[in-house]
Amino acid sequence: MHWFAAALMFVVLSANATWADAQPADSLLLQAKAMLWSGTPDQALVARATFERIVADDDLATLAHYYAALVGHQLAGQLIGTKPDGYKKEVIAHLDYAIDHLETATERDPDFAEAWALLASVYGQKIAQKPFSAMALGRKSDKATERARELAPDNPRVVLLAAIGDYNTPKMWGGDK
Repeated sequence: MHWFAAALMFVVLSANATWADAQPADSLLLQAKAMLWSGTPDQALVARATFERIVADDDLATLAHYYAALVGHQLAGQLIGTKPDGYKKEVIAHLDYAIDHLETATERDPDFAEAWALLASVYGQKIAQKPFSAMALGRKSDKATERARELAPDNPRVVLLAAIGDYNTPKMWGGDK
């Protein structure tokens, strides 16, 4: 990252920390969600920092973990779609971040179907980046998909993420285009 961009990010994150301290957690969650969907990586990073602060609020921690993971998922997807293979370590770091937060979210709320579905999807993305992880992560992805379908078989996000997983899984491993 260029030094100017790094300095600007520091100023934005510092301002966000002061702003975040003065806001109730539920209001912060809504504002951070709006930043997440803005589309710029810098705003996504600010949103992620806000979600990380919200995990301290026990009532909103599960959602904060979910949305922090969603930022990691989105940033990884943006890098995969726009950058050369030299960004693989950064992609994997975003995916690992997402996995950590989604595993925490599903531990806190084992009935959070969308978190299970997103976790299965992120496992699949990591397998695509590190094919040798398929033995361990493939089973985890299948279990997460199964849990999401069990909890919310008609939830559009669950159905969509399960379908994407089926489409991208090789036929010999149970996939079906």
